[in-house]
Formats: sequence, C-alpha cells, structure tokens
Amino acid sequence: MVSIVKRGKSYSVVYSTYINGAHKQKWEAYRSEAEALRRKEIVESW
Repeated sequence: MVSIVKRGKSYSVVYSTYINGAHKQKWEAYRSEAEALRRKEIVESW
C-alpha cells in the first residue's frame, strides 16, 4: 500500500518495505504533487 501525505508545502510518499528482514515504513519527500504521484506509480508497480 502506497500513500501520499501533504506535509506543509511538500508531499511525502509513504510505503511499507522490509529492510534486513524487518518491516519498516519508508517516507520519501517531494516538492510537488506530480512528482509524488510519479513515484507512487513506480513503487506500486513493484
């Protein structure tokens, strides 16, 4: 599941991943909603 969260003037893409066998939540910040939407599509295609 991938979500976009507006934080102030930026947008964050939030998704779950496994790092070294541990479940983690990953946050990636982008300046525009369009950039965040492109990244969301990439992450969802995994």
